[in-house]
Amino acid sequence: MVDFTLPREYIDDMVVRMAHHSTAIEGNTLTQGEAKSILLDNMIPRKMDLREFYEVSNYRDYLVFLMESYQEVITIDIIKETQRLLLAHIRDDNGQFKVVPNMVIGADFEPTKPYQVQEALKNWCDTLRYPKMMKSGCVPLWSNICNLNVFILLLMVMAVQEELLLYTLAYNRN
Repeated sequence: MVDFTLPREYIDDMVVRMAHHSTAIEGNTLTQGEAKSILLDNMIPRKMDLREFYEVSNYRDYLVFLMESYQEVITIDIIKETQRLLLAHIRDDNGQFKVVPNMVIGADFEPTKPYQVQEALKNWCDTLRYPKMMKSGCVPLWSNICNLNVFILLLMVMAVQEELLLYTLAYNRN
């Protein structure tokens, strides 16, 4: 692991943007300023839905995990821990695979059945190690892995890993 310290302002900005944008895409109505108040100022800026509050505040614990694991290869355990941390206080089954099938009305694909999720995610994680396979079309539609929420989480983890690794490279050049 690279031994360096990210500037606090960078980490604060990253976690606020990540929490705001990844929850907004799921329908959370809190603004980026309200996410900042919750995450950085430890202040609830207005009356709000408890679920929306936890969707944002859970990023505090997730950031610690992310900073410890961002250089690791994405595995099922990392995906499950990401889901567990981000859905704490929201769902009782956080950090577990789905047991009820998804229904996507109007979709032209069939979501992965619950008993196939672990193997599908394992295959997807294995494929991430071989970018040429992804470019050649050997990877099935990512959103068909298990459901949209896991797909978004995976993309988010990959984006943050890339952002932190790029920052690491720039930091080490100076």
